[in-house]
Amino acid sequence: MMMETAKAVANMGVDGIKIHLLHVIKDTPMEKMLNNNMMTLMEQDEYIKLVCDQLEILPETMIVHRLTGDGKRDELVGPLWSLKKWEVLNAIDDELKRRDSYQGCKFNK
Repeated sequence: MMMETAKAVANMGVDGIKIHLLHVIKDTPMEKMLNNNMMTLMEQDEYIKLVCDQLEILPETMIVHRLTGDGKRDELVGPLWSLKKWEVLNAIDDELKRRDSYQGCKFNK
């Protein structure tokens, strides 16, 4: 679903986009769902690959305002790897280099 959203936004002519992963916060219905195995959270590697896939199909002229979000450490249930923001951002950069890729390389109007 996230790729479909990126594909749709890529052709809307918007100037910018914020990409953000799902955070589960303490004392919320979503925390209960997670604890009852009614949902799973994305692993870091999965998120990094997905973000790179999205960047490739977004026009290179589109401003990317955000690639991850900041959950409050004392309220965040998961994914806990998201607390290491610079590690995630560096891993996205490394994955793009590994692919020899960049934002917009697969953009089709």
